[in-house]
Amino acid sequence: MKTYILHWTNGDTERVTGNTPQDVFERAWYRGGAVCDLDWIEEVKTQPEKFNPATVTAHTVEASMAVIRARYAEMVSNLSPREKARRAQEHARYNRAKQLATRYQ
Repeated sequence: MKTYILHWTNGDTERVTGNTPQDVFERAWYRGGAVCDLDWIEEVKTQPEKFNPATVTAHTVEASMAVIRARYAEMVSNLSPREKARRAQEHARYNRAKQLATRYQ
């Protein structure tokens, strides 16, 4: 079975399965009036792959972390000085608690 995305005129999208677009409408119980509200039908060519940890490489992880670091740096640069100071204090408290926890284990 193929997967289709129905794009409606109000901006909503709906993912449905069927052998043909006509089959999709029959399975979803849509009748003649629904066609008037349909903007277009998009056929999904490939199914999303399931996550396989064996395919993750160090390069992929590094690239993902670089993107995360860049977004975090951008977010932090937009913070007010007061918020930056509050976060620094919170971070210092967390590190101190972590040190104490490891010392007394």
